Parts: sequence; C-alpha cells; structure tokens
Amino acid sequence: MFAYKTSTDWTRNQNHEGIIYHDAFGNITDVTLEQFLAADSENTVEMFHAIKKMSDGIFEEEDADERRRSKKELPLYEWATEYATESLEEQLVERTAHEARKTYLRRRAELQSLLPEAMATLSENQRNRLLMHKVEGLTTREIAKRECVAQSAIVQSITGAEKKIQKFLRKRGFIS
Repeated sequence: MFAYKTSTDWTRNQNHEGIIYHDAFGNITDVTLEQFLAADSENTVEMFHAIKKMSDGIFEEEDADERRRSKKELPLYEWATEYATESLEEQLVERTAHEARKTYLRRRAELQSLLPEAMATLSENQRNRLLMHKVEGLTTREIAKRECVAQSAIVQSITGAEKKIQKFLRKRGFIS
C-alpha cells in the first residue's frame, strides 16, 4: 500500500466523517451529515454516503495523478512524454522554419525553371564565361589566360551577364 501524505484532499476526506471540498476561494470545507441533511429536505443519508464515496474516488484519482507526475514516481516514458512536449514558442519556431523551407524550395524550383530562358538571353561569350566562372569555379584570370584575352574583358562579360539575368528575373517578378 502507498504511504499517502496527510495533507492531500484524499486523506482529509478519508479521515473525516463529512465531505471535504474546496470552495471558489480555495478554502477547505468539511460538510457533515447533519449539515447536508439540513441544507435540503430532499437530501438523504444514502445520497450523502454516495457523494462521499464519489468524492473519495475523485480525490484518490487526483492524488495518484499528482504522484505519477512527480519525477520520482512517473515512469520514464510517461515523464518524457509529459515534460518533453514542445512549448508554444518551439512549435511556432518549428512551423515558421517549416514554412520558410517550403518557400525556399518553391522559389528554388521557380528559379530553376526560369534559368534556361534567362541563359538564352546571354551572348555565347557571356554564357560560356559565366559558366566557367560560376560552375567550374575558374577565376577571371584563369578564364582570360585560357581565351587569350584581357582579364578586364572577362570581368565585363561576366558582370554584363549577371546584370542581364537580374533584369530578366526582375521582369518576371522573381526579384525586386
């Protein structure tokens, strides 16, 4: 048998002849059989004992719930479930991150679908130089050396290509 605290409502109710309850202000009241019968002419002794038995069950259940919720007596899997639930802030951050990820993936897919059309607006030199620089990772100096032209011509070509792509994406409403 469990050793119950003497300060719980369940033990108070068990140790008194009357029914223990809390009023709206948190005060503890002990209603005796005499008070119960005097309160209403239709009240009976059987009703009093039925209510006392019901309140004993309610208080015992509340006391057991309180014991289970204490870290010492709650089984680990129940404790983890009880106390590891996400706070409202955590749920909001997760939902926001999820929405941001969906937005990112959608915009990335849109950009990928526009990219061939955007690349088609470039001259052959701009397209080749931009791809060498962005995809192959070559520096402007390496591209200039490969094509036997001045580095400044490569920089101008790549800068011009980037501006054309930005203008194209701006017209499509992809960037502002």
